[in-house]
Amino acid sequence: MRNLKRTLSLVLAAVMLVGMMVVGASAASSDFVDGNEITYAEAAEVMTALGVFEGTDKGAFNPTGILTREQAAKIVAVMLLGEEDASKLTTNSTTFKDVAANRWSAGYIGYCVQQGILAGTGNGNFDPEGELTGLAFAKMMLVALGYDAKVANYVGNDWAINVAADAVNAGIAPKGIVLADAMTREQAAQMAFQTLTAD
Repeated sequence: MRNLKRTLSLVLAAVMLVGMMVVGASAASSDFVDGNEITYAEAAEVMTALGVFEGTDKGAFNPTGILTREQAAKIVAVMLLGEEDASKLTTNSTTFKDVAANRWSAGYIGYCVQQGILAGTGNGNFDPEGELTGLAFAKMMLVALGYDAKVANYVGNDWAINVAADAVNAGIAPKGIVLADAMTREQAAQMAFQTLTAD
């Protein structure tokens, strides 16, 4: 059984011992050109230090950018495996017509599909650049924590209600966000951070 908190607890402790987010080449929110626009600064700093999030090629965090399905796959893979092991994920073939085997996210997507964290969108497609809602990302975080999607009824007509209830009860849903809306990068960083620190 996957245990996200156990996987990351040692890494998080090591990061904090080294000094609050002074980790090699990793950027703190203040290092991003748009750092003053990040609402969830602590989450952005921790998730960046752990290699879960990266900035853009222009040195920005892009806090209000909408999270895509392939970005979410990378986030979960890095949270579960650690940055080094996740970066080694590869695939020689792909299950989805719209995800080439050499696409940057193919290994992450393949891993998340194999672990039952993500699925395709139908007709043999994955829609890697499709927007992800807060509910969909919360479902991914809950499954990564060890919740069984079938047992917890994260499938069928009531999946959204069940995910929302469990996300709130588990303490991973950031206050003040509408989970049914498309999730921004900073909201995803906050949810990932709360998942790390949930009881």
